[in-house]
Amino acid sequence: MTLNKKLIAVITSVALSILVMVVFAFILKNNITGMYRVWNENSKLTISETEALYQINKNFGYGGFIHHFKNFVIRRDDKYLHLAESSINRTFKYIDRYAALNLNQEERAAINAFREVVSEYHDKFKEVRRSYSKDLSTTELDSLVKVDDRQAFEALQAISNQTQTNTLRAIKSLETKMNSSTSILDYLSVISLIVLTVAGFVIIYIARYLTNVLGEFETLFHLSPDALIVSNYSGEIIRANQKAEEIFEIPVKQLCQSTIEDLMPNKFRGVHVKDRKRFTDETKTHQMEDRGPNFLALRSSGEEFPVSISISTYETPRGKYNISIVKDISKQKQIEKELNTDGLTGLSNRKYFSHYLELELHRIRRVDSTLSLIVCDIDFFKQVNDTHGHQKGDEVLIELAKVLKSNARASDLVCRWGGEEFIIVCPDTDIAGAQNLAEKTRNAIERDVISGVKITASFGISELQDQEGSQALFQRADQALFDAKASGRNCVASAV
Repeated sequence: MTLNKKLIAVITSVALSILVMVVFAFILKNNITGMYRVWNENSKLTISETEALYQINKNFGYGGFIHHFKNFVIRRDDKYLHLAESSINRTFKYIDRYAALNLNQEERAAINAFREVVSEYHDKFKEVRRSYSKDLSTTELDSLVKVDDRQAFEALQAISNQTQTNTLRAIKSLETKMNSSTSILDYLSVISLIVLTVAGFVIIYIARYLTNVLGEFETLFHLSPDALIVSNYSGEIIRANQKAEEIFEIPVKQLCQSTIEDLMPNKFRGVHVKDRKRFTDETKTHQMEDRGPNFLALRSSGEEFPVSISISTYETPRGKYNISIVKDISKQKQIEKELNTDGLTGLSNRKYFSHYLELELHRIRRVDSTLSLIVCDIDFFKQVNDTHGHQKGDEVLIELAKVLKSNARASDLVCRWGGEEFIIVCPDTDIAGAQNLAEKTRNAIERDVISGVKITASFGISELQDQEGSQALFQRADQALFDAKASGRNCVASAV
């Protein structure tokens, strides 16, 4: 081959190499530009939403306004009024900040619904400030501040789910484009050996883009208010953020040497391996709470705690990966417990009783069983308050609650209906069984001196009838209680 032909071959080879490099560089640039666009469209909004949502939860929920408000009702300490006022003002501030974002229709409807409940709490708060100096009992104050806040927590859950969806969408888009860019970069590095000078400029250009995008991706990854965990098909953890380290109490480096199953109690691990592989094969997002209301995770200390988990699967040239969003809902569960618990006796309250009874009625009819209701009322309780004072009356109610709990069975639900009236729900129990339980409890109350006071109680019982609703069941038990009172009190009467 002559020199000219060799020169032409070299020039042709170099030209082709440069052309291929330019093509690869152009494709890579488009991928990086797409990554940056995904970031601008999704990630920055998600960070703003996450920050505002975090502040709303912090200032309104457990440890915030509701906490201080309830503390004031129970303890009558002025400092909780000031703390509650500061918390609700900050809550409104961050509601406004969240509402000012570029929200979709669902998010805007949810934040408006939440604002309505907060405003109702604010009105109640103002009323308490005007009225609390009056000689109101704890029960009267509790009635004054009572708010149906189911709408608020449903709205917060809707907002949180939407934020999770936005976060997951941004992460998946970035991961997919990053994997595509990585493959192109592999081919580009081979060609760069041929045309080192040209490739050098291209790599510098690419590196600058990747540094910016990856830096922003890392910011999103570690600013997430929930734990983010990336795992492979075998369940081995590949990546985890700082929130994962915080809630599991395990350093990120150690997490990346563990498996997903290491983060849950032993009793769930065997089943979870099969479920995880099935979820991965389906390649879509799953809400793990669909498996039950109390999905538990495990801290390094051995403590089990409730979590909400979403898992999404994506494919790469290296196989399938899962992104898990793990939310520690311990505080949420604590708030739910407080909302469903009577503040004086520690028993379930009237709200929880109504919810529980409806669920039990559905279950009872499904399994073709029965259910009985016991209504208990302290005889002449007004005399206890008039003779010994309201504080002693409260002590009697607290101790009586313990007597009712100790005599009830593990399957029974003991609730405080209000004042000196209590209810015992007895699932899978006919009226004879309920009569035995009521009579045993009545004897225990009559026999004991409760908090230094001798008292008695009357009981009314009803058993569920065909197609009967909860209201009719309760009304018959309440009428039976009225009959027991009319018969001289300190006795048990059954509904017809």
